[in-house]
Amino acid sequence: MGSPPRNGGGGRGRLWFRARWGWVVTAAGFVINLVIYNVLYCFGILLVTFQHEFKTDTVTTGWVGSLGIGVSCLSSPIANPLIERFGNRVVIVVGILLSFSSMMLTSFMPILEVMYLTYSVLYGLGAGLQLMSSINLALQYFPTRNSTRSVCIIMAGANIGMLCTGPFLLYLVKTVGWRNSLRVMGTIMLGIGLPLTYVYDQPKTYLPHISNSEDTKDVSTRDVIPQTEECLPSGGEDVIELKVYSSDMSSGKESEPLKHRNPDLHGYDKISSEDGREANQKKNLFWRILVALTFPDLWMFCLACLGYGSCSSFVYVHLVPYVLSVGFTEENGVQAIMAIGISTLLGKFFLSSVGDLVPFPKIFLFLVASAVGISLSIYLFFISSIIEIFFIIITMGLMVNSICDSLPYSVCNQVFGVEKGMETWTIVTCFHGVGYLISSVFGKSVDQTGSYNGAIWATIVIYAVSGLLCVLVPVYQRLFARERFVMADSLQNKCCSRRCGRWERESKEKTDEKYAC
Repeated sequence: MGSPPRNGGGGRGRLWFRARWGWVVTAAGFVINLVIYNVLYCFGILLVTFQHEFKTDTVTTGWVGSLGIGVSCLSSPIANPLIERFGNRVVIVVGILLSFSSMMLTSFMPILEVMYLTYSVLYGLGAGLQLMSSINLALQYFPTRNSTRSVCIIMAGANIGMLCTGPFLLYLVKTVGWRNSLRVMGTIMLGIGLPLTYVYDQPKTYLPHISNSEDTKDVSTRDVIPQTEECLPSGGEDVIELKVYSSDMSSGKESEPLKHRNPDLHGYDKISSEDGREANQKKNLFWRILVALTFPDLWMFCLACLGYGSCSSFVYVHLVPYVLSVGFTEENGVQAIMAIGISTLLGKFFLSSVGDLVPFPKIFLFLVASAVGISLSIYLFFISSIIEIFFIIITMGLMVNSICDSLPYSVCNQVFGVEKGMETWTIVTCFHGVGYLISSVFGKSVDQTGSYNGAIWATIVIYAVSGLLCVLVPVYQRLFARERFVMADSLQNKCCSRRCGRWERESKEKTDEKYAC
């Protein structure tokens, strides 16, 4: 297959489509996340079933689900080096195969304790590899603009999966048993997820070769493509040659190629010389993570995400048992799972629409989640009807879980800068996963007292402390780490981009009117 025609409409259309390949990857990640995470987020249904089958308490059984969700987030230190070494497609294929194997193995387990390995670790690792690979690739296509939108769309797949899987999983458990139910869900994961990995192409990056010659600046390309932030997927036939020439008034000689930093690749210093490439290989992800761990502001944000992760996991894992504990039926519990799935989904879609447009740093959206989470948790002490429970659940999904689930994966580029995005994102997602792990500790008070009041008071304190830590991050950067205080620059660039966009649209309209006359 040759290169697309230089002036043909078909070639232009093909390049237009491939220039927006990041949205194709985002859509594929959405569907894969839907079929992989659905069982993890519907564990409340399996929790009640496992308690009846194995005669275990809430803490012991709840750890199976919490550990699975936690491992999926803790897998980032494993996933990101593998992505650097083998690429996103290989890693996500491995993740899907691990998830499928977990469903098959768990369906044969005779005791609950073995499920900590076959379900929690194996399934959590597989889900984490696919999620980290999808988000990593999306952030390569959208390092700054549209980063929140693409990540929220991918993350929303888990909530649609919860919405679709809740009634379906309950029906399967009641008709064919939980063992056959897991086998059916594993087959769905493999059959839908594996073919979609075909679209996981790496974005193509371009390095300008700057040389001194005449007093001209020329940019030559094989084909003209729209000016968008997205990168083209890698491929030999759609490569665009980009050369920039600039003048030097003091010398007429041609200079050596300049080292060029590409901020779109999360910490990689892409330069044109061989020495630079060797230096980049030595400056690997592990070393960058060690350096990032010396940032006090990163520790503040990590602890905040740990708290938000524990509160989110508490909702997902203990929602059905909580509904049963206040006197309602198992069917009401399944309806509650559907409600939290729908509301969180709508919240993520709303966040994807406005998250990149807010006139303040996105880290302050966590304050909204903390304020609403504290208010709803206090309201839980006064509920008396199922309608009030659903009001709390829907509001929680719209304004709390949607923020706490999505922003930790996309906000690091703005808080710490694109160049430190990969290493800080890896650490933050680890702490977010630890939060999912410790949420099962809340169940200990339930076993001791028979009530969720102690766990609810714990979530109130966690929301308050996490919100305070999010406020302290920019304060610390402003006072003690000015080189990392990049939030203001990000907002200024956003405003400039909007003004430039309006100017370009106005110029285009004037040109169109001129030719129309």
